[in-house]
Amino acid sequence: QIVATLELQAERQGLREAVAARERELARRLESRLETIRDSWDATVYQESRREVKRRHDATLASLRVLGTGLGSYQVDYNFYPLDLSHLEPSYVAKLQPVDGWGHALEYRLGAHRATYKVRAAGQDGQLGTADDYGYEDGTITRQPDVRSLAVEPLPLPGPDTQPSASGGAASP
Repeated sequence: QIVATLELQAERQGLREAVAARERELARRLESRLETIRDSWDATVYQESRREVKRRHDATLASLRVLGTGLGSYQVDYNFYPLDLSHLEPSYVAKLQPVDGWGHALEYRLGAHRATYKVRAAGQDGQLGTADDYGYEDGTITRQPDVRSLAVEPLPLPGPDTQPSASGGAASP
């Protein structure tokens, strides 16, 4: 009976070891699949983030060009530029939106005798005087960052500390 008990204990121990080995193998496979999912998520989110940065860059350039066209038409009619951009609406710019693609207000400055102007956009970081600024002077884009140099910040993987936002991405609580 002692031998049978010892055999039964050895068999149980062998089963425990087999179950533990199987659990380790399943955990390794699950971790490998999660890593593949993370890599795929990162690549997808990076591409979406890059497209969003490009969209904002293009929107900034479009805003500057629309303002430039309106300012040029105003100057033709009055022989000088307006004191502020609100004078362009609605005759020269249908709907005035003096912001860049990131929602930062554009800076409008007149030169001497209202004969020239400069419009500046703070760009992605929201601060004028940095490398990501845009400039538009007298009908010409004078400064714009290379869209490839603009920062891309992928969204984090959703987890227990994040919840989906209304836009579909992950948002902090």
